[in-house]
Amino acid sequence: MRLKLLFLTWLIGAPLASAQSGPVIFFSDLISGPNSHGESVGVFSGAYVTLYGNFFGSSQGSSTVTLNGARCLRVVSWGTAWQWYQKIVVQLGASCSSGNFVVTVDGIPSNPIPFAVQKGRIYFVSTDGKDSGSGSYASPWKTIPHAVQTTGKGAGNVIYVKNGVSQAADDGQGWHAALLLRAEWCKGTTSKLGFEPLTPVREVVRVKEDGLLLDFNCAALTWQLA
Repeated sequence: MRLKLLFLTWLIGAPLASAQSGPVIFFSDLISGPNSHGESVGVFSGAYVTLYGNFFGSSQGSSTVTLNGARCLRVVSWGTAWQWYQKIVVQLGASCSSGNFVVTVDGIPSNPIPFAVQKGRIYFVSTDGKDSGSGSYASPWKTIPHAVQTTGKGAGNVIYVKNGVSQAADDGQGWHAALLLRAEWCKGTTSKLGFEPLTPVREVVRVKEDGLLLDFNCAALTWQLA
């Protein structure tokens, strides 16, 4: 009987040990985005993408992250603790193309997760911005409603809301909400309203009365909130 129990323990433990021997990607905050027209850091100016998973290691060292088999990414941070697992933040470069993200640690590749590089622009909202600006990194907007109402008319755009920005007041759209997504701001867009780390949605778009509202003609999947 003892031998049977030991054998059963080995059968259960072996797959777990094997599963934990290499990196694992659970999900990413974006599933698509542009590879240019954002914040320029050297030759990189694409969207920032956060990969959530585990067994990445606490520092990059010789580990790599690729998209469609290419090392076309700038690693912003590696193996940062997040909840009970980890995250890696990368920025897309102009040579990145659609394919799978793969993280490789000690020569062992992770599971692949898909990402589509698509046309679009990247915009920013900052406490020191102006809604009369262009929305670029150098000339950010001031308010989230202005960013949503402007970028939602086109497809594939990304909005990054920088730390310190919040939307607690009525946005003036007549629904007593802090942020309303009307159908005219959802014209086939797959935009992401993203936030810098440590800035939860509930703190950025604080509930006034109804908080965040979607027009029934605005499909919920057209905006990714992270």
